Amino acid sequence: MRGKEMATSPSNIPSEWAEIIDRVVADDRDYFQSHPGIRSHIRDYVPGEFYPAACPGGTLIKVSIIGEGIQTRQPLLIRAGRTKN
Repeated sequence: MRGKEMATSPSNIPSEWAEIIDRVVADDRDYFQSHPGIRSHIRDYVPGEFYPAACPGGTLIKVSIIGEGIQTRQPLLIRAGRTKN
């Protein structure tokens, strides 16, 4: 965890997965802090961020700010043979 921020993952998640989730949330928060005015962005899926669910390879994630300190993550599935724009 970074600074004084609290853990974002529930306590019933195994620690190795909680660390991944906390890192992803912190990285997304850092992205928005360093890009003021941006409300959403698309990045690669990080295996484990939706524990216990998983996304297939090639999945992109749309991260959006929906309120003060509140972010959503939406998987965007890419069909085989398609490329990112």
